[in-house]
Amino acid sequence: MKKLVLTLLLSTLFVLSNAQLIITGVIDGPLTGGLPKAVELYVSADIADMSIYGLGSANNGGGSDGEEFTFPADSYTAGDFVYVASEATEFQNWFGFAPDYTDSAANVNGDDAIELFQNSSVIDVFGDINQDGTGEPWEYMDGWAYRNDTTGPDGSTFVLSSWSFSGPDALDGETSNATATTPFPTGTYSPGTGNLLPVIANITQTPDEDIISSTTVSVSADVTDSDGTITLVELHWGLVSGTLGNTISMDNGGSGDTYTTTSDIPAQADDATVYYEIYAEDDVPESSTAGEYSYTVQDPATTTLPYYETFDADLGDCYTSNVAGPSKEWIHNDNWAQMNGYNSGDPEEDWLILPGVNFGNYAYVGMLFNTWYRFGSDDDNNYLKLYYSGDYPGLGDPLGSTWTEIPFTHPTTEQSWESSGLLDLSTIPSTMIYIAFKYLYEPGNYRWWEVDDISLIDEPPLPITLSSFTTALILNEYVAIEWVTESEVNMSHFNLYRDDLLLYSVDATNSTMTTTYNYEDGEIEDGETYSYLLEAVHLDLTSTYFGPSLLTVEFDEPEVPEVPTITRLKGNHPNPFNPETIIEFTIKGGETGALKIYNTKGQLLEEHSFTPGDYDYNWNANKYGSGVYLYELQTESYTEIKKMVMTK
Repeated sequence: MKKLVLTLLLSTLFVLSNAQLIITGVIDGPLTGGLPKAVELYVSADIADMSIYGLGSANNGGGSDGEEFTFPADSYTAGDFVYVASEATEFQNWFGFAPDYTDSAANVNGDDAIELFQNSSVIDVFGDINQDGTGEPWEYMDGWAYRNDTTGPDGSTFVLSSWSFSGPDALDGETSNATATTPFPTGTYSPGTGNLLPVIANITQTPDEDIISSTTVSVSADVTDSDGTITLVELHWGLVSGTLGNTISMDNGGSGDTYTTTSDIPAQADDATVYYEIYAEDDVPESSTAGEYSYTVQDPATTTLPYYETFDADLGDCYTSNVAGPSKEWIHNDNWAQMNGYNSGDPEEDWLILPGVNFGNYAYVGMLFNTWYRFGSDDDNNYLKLYYSGDYPGLGDPLGSTWTEIPFTHPTTEQSWESSGLLDLSTIPSTMIYIAFKYLYEPGNYRWWEVDDISLIDEPPLPITLSSFTTALILNEYVAIEWVTESEVNMSHFNLYRDDLLLYSVDATNSTMTTTYNYEDGEIEDGETYSYLLEAVHLDLTSTYFGPSLLTVEFDEPEVPEVPTITRLKGNHPNPFNPETIIEFTIKGGETGALKIYNTKGQLLEEHSFTPGDYDYNWNANKYGSGVYLYELQTESYTEIKKMVMTK
């Protein structure tokens, strides 16, 4: 089961009705380097945390680049102006005060658009993000654009009539805004005196992850009205996006701005997705809606035996928990599970937890898997270990449960897949058991680990299951020997013998998956019979034998082609042709021949030699012009000439 993450779905209606920040101006200055380059924004209502907002520039009509700059968690008061510049020095020189923030998102030319984001959704825009502004009515090259009073925000659609413009090159030759003939109208935007809608912020869902079919969910939010009072707050919810027919009232307990649901969203079935929004009214009355949000119910994953996880497409039903080191976690990579703390900078503790198994249902439980590592170092505080727990609930932080280590065989060399060896887990208590890989590493010791081919089985496996052992003569050149194992447990290597001679030795994979081995024996003679024997050597140095496989080498006699008894020029087809034709002829045994091609003037164009045999000769006349050509077959005893025509 993947770690659950609360999914936020913001509708355009919600974002605009709650927008507390508006784009009010943009400038492409005349100083060296086209500076200053900056964006002015207006705070329409108190903002406790600016980090829900961000900016992005859309350059040269190339479409949105998304949110490129996210504001820090600063607070602002209604009526404040906020300035974001590409750099500080020339901004200070031009305006006489410092920008609030500097970021490359403001590095715009006079033909670029700007997007304002709230919670990753566009709430305001200047310019057409899909149009290069050069020559457009909104171009501000070496100039500026400024929002008209009482307009905005405009959402994701640029409204030209909401803006006034200096015109291109209006600032050419100017050295400061204070002395400019057409100065940027700094901080002059006015939002008007209309009713301000309720603002819904800081929405908190409890719990916000690991929601199972017995979990009820409460929701709280800060709801304010800067020019009136809040008269109603409700949560609307449902199981279909856009259809939120259930209502739960929210109150603030008699005071304060934080409103909480008076009852929880009821528990839902496994795999159900719950959608909800928050609705608020003021005393006008006018309303705002925040949503929709969603969460999905997922019960802890369990399984029966046998259980196999090969990570072919994803992490399957495995659950990941990031205890320490927020930037790294177990991931699916190619066909395995991978954890690598490299570049984290933090102590890493990350768990990969398999689906639960009720051990009480099985007399025997065995486990096999393969691991691989690269880089880093291991010690008592840096390791990959395997654990089991009988009191882990299947979701959430594993540190609240008791875990017991299961020793296993680690790889002895870097970048080499090695088997854990067969782990007999039959002595683990007969209850619901969760098995987990724990990755624990400190900075400087990070090791890259991969895990694959996990098997949990309910019957002791045979040491080796061989599905085939075959020999075959290939092209009169060598004997191909192949054997296929369906599983290998506690195996050391294989020895292949021909009669009493050791031909080949190869390490066993100890994999629970199908493995194919091949060898080519080229030291063979025609008419000889060979006996091939396969020895499977176990880790305890005992052996299991397969075969012998007997093969008698009988080389096939090569076919001798028939030699024609007459020489003959049969003709060509097609005729006429363009530009290729097939000339058919035979040359009898004991003779050699020449095929000659002439133009009508008798000039020899081409000549080709042939030994006895039947021929379909393809002649390409692409380099010659249209017309009549002669072709002649000439041997020691035969000469014949025929005519052909090429038409282009």
